[in-house]
Amino acid sequence: GIIDRTGKLLFEIEFEDIGQFSEGLIYGSKDSLYAYYDKFGMKRIDEKFEEAFSFSNGMAQVQINGKKAFIDPYGKYVIEPVYEELSFFTDSLLVFREGDFYGIMNRRKKIILPATMDEIGTLVNGKAIVVKNDKFGYINDSARVLLQPVYEVYPNFMESAQFSGNYAKAKLKDKYGIIDSKGKWIVPAVYADLGEASAMIAFAKNKKWGYIDLSNKMIVKPVYDYATSISN
Repeated sequence: GIIDRTGKLLFEIEFEDIGQFSEGLIYGSKDSLYAYYDKFGMKRIDEKFEEAFSFSNGMAQVQINGKKAFIDPYGKYVIEPVYEELSFFTDSLLVFREGDFYGIMNRRKKIILPATMDEIGTLVNGKAIVVKNDKFGYINDSARVLLQPVYEVYPNFMESAQFSGNYAKAKLKDKYGIIDSKGKWIVPAVYADLGEASAMIAFAKNKKWGYIDLSNKMIVKPVYDYATSISN
């Protein structure tokens, strides 16, 4: 249930699951389906959702009949339940899945990026990684393609290939290098492995690790069994 600061019971202790207030509403389930309630405990939206989430920017994500949707504070669909996956990309843009592919639409359901991507990552410093045919590239916070998906995926690339300032670790023809925000190779893709982009980047050669800088100048010869890029 829900109590106020004085301990007064606002919502009877009868819910199997209950959320937290967001934009004046809270979701709760007494049985198997979720409804939304106002701060007085009055039901605003009937129980009909298999999953429910808090409101943000006037919308809440719900699931009905196995499909994802977004509703407004009165239960009207902003995005109808036709997608198996649906999530916020920004406050005004949504990632959706159509068949096996992902795209981006705005709140008015206008397609900004067609559903052609195998995967769309989250925004980090204004850029998000997108994947197509085992190659990755980048889009900006308006879903505009900044760099086409031409770089080869590698282990943990969704984290390691994020831009640190203007630089990111990329892979081409099975070798690693560092690109800038325009796709120019700052460190050529000639290394068996690299650490993440930084002022001193760990590199692997002949099964040993050393350090180079962003101009590809060797700072420390490869003498270590393993090394990570210098940070702070």
